[in-house]
Amino acid sequence: MAHRFRPMNLKTRVLLLVLILVFVGIWGFAARMSILLQHDTEKLVAQQLAAGVNFVADELDDELRLRVNLLEAIARSIPLGTRVDSATIQRLLDEQKASSVIFPLGILLTNKDGVIMAGRSSNPAFRPGASIADRNSIRQVVAQDKPVIGHPVIGRFSKQPRIPIAVPVHDVHGALAGVLRASVANSDPDLFGKLHDAKVGKSGHFLVMSPADGVIVAATDESQIMKPLPPRGTNRTLDRRLYEGLERAAVVVTPTGVEVLGASRKISTTGWILVGNITTKEAFAPIRTFTNHIYIGALLVSLVIAAALYFLLRQQLSPLDKAGTAMRRMTAGTELFGAIPIKRDDEIGRLVRCFNELVAGRQRAEAEIRDLNKTLEGRVERRNEQLLAAERDISERHRLEEQLRQRTEELALEGPAQGRVPRHARARVEESARADTHNGRGAQARSVGCHGEVKRLLPLARKD
Repeated sequence: MAHRFRPMNLKTRVLLLVLILVFVGIWGFAARMSILLQHDTEKLVAQQLAAGVNFVADELDDELRLRVNLLEAIARSIPLGTRVDSATIQRLLDEQKASSVIFPLGILLTNKDGVIMAGRSSNPAFRPGASIADRNSIRQVVAQDKPVIGHPVIGRFSKQPRIPIAVPVHDVHGALAGVLRASVANSDPDLFGKLHDAKVGKSGHFLVMSPADGVIVAATDESQIMKPLPPRGTNRTLDRRLYEGLERAAVVVTPTGVEVLGASRKISTTGWILVGNITTKEAFAPIRTFTNHIYIGALLVSLVIAAALYFLLRQQLSPLDKAGTAMRRMTAGTELFGAIPIKRDDEIGRLVRCFNELVAGRQRAEAEIRDLNKTLEGRVERRNEQLLAAERDISERHRLEEQLRQRTEELALEGPAQGRVPRHARARVEESARADTHNGRGAQARSVGCHGEVKRLLPLARKD
């Protein structure tokens, strides 16, 4: 188990540490740049969306004012309160070419009781003498004596959504004498054309909402027209836009679960709210693309740095690897101890130089040990030669003793007088032999002395 988790070598540790620092730095910088980029891009997209919403709202406001002003101008040209018959008024209305372009659905003049006096309409029921006093727009103008843009309604004859616009008509004395009323379709391209012309990307769209009526007045997608607004409390951001005046861009989730970036603007002439939305997937697509490029670039830079660092460390630490390999071979005995070549005069070179000095010291010590061994071997050899010489002397002494013993025995056999050896001579010979047997040092000198003593005693023995 201990071999499985061996410590990493220096090169691996340095490489790993530097790569960790580099990766943390590069990827931290990339993440920080992505966050800042996303924040700035979201802010820019929100500003662009808000600018587009403001532009469309201003255009829509101008178009509504244009229609109100046109009706007021026509109303001022109608001489009610004078002896003018309906045919003359009808002729005056027919001469208003602009009204037929601006109000293609028709224009009607009623008295203050709501009875049609003159006009034109796509609804055949709206003819002179018919009453439309039940229309909210007529009642509001009579009650307030000012122009009114009415609630969006579904035409009784056309079954299409319409927006009524009505202005008061005064007599020569300034008193309310009638009401001039016209209608525009909720899908009128002249009025709501900017909803289609002002593109907000591919998925962007506009909605014109009426908080007072709780319906969608107009929309880029005409199938949304006249649909009811979500109940209050369903979408907090939408509630703030409709009822609290929130206009800044914000990210919300639609009832269908789609995340969108939206901005709004209140239309001053009607109180409607124009909302522009674009899906965050499309709005922030450049952010994701650029963020991906940042991370890919960070990855490539990290890989390049890792590869460069690996080869750099490999090159810089190669003298250390070679020195370590040489040291292991010397330790294992496969290579003789010797100096290692120094490649560079750096930290590794100084380390190798210290090792070389250690090797030189060891070589000097080994030389001294060899010299001492030679000296000791010479001494031992001389001592061995001395011992061998002593052994030869002892052997010679034993041989002489044996000869002496044999001669003594021969003399003893020849006769008591002839074989008598002086006792003091025999005692000295025996004492010398015991001493040489007990201690071999000085054997050569004693052997020589013994030999001389024997030679001196033999003549005496012959005389006796």
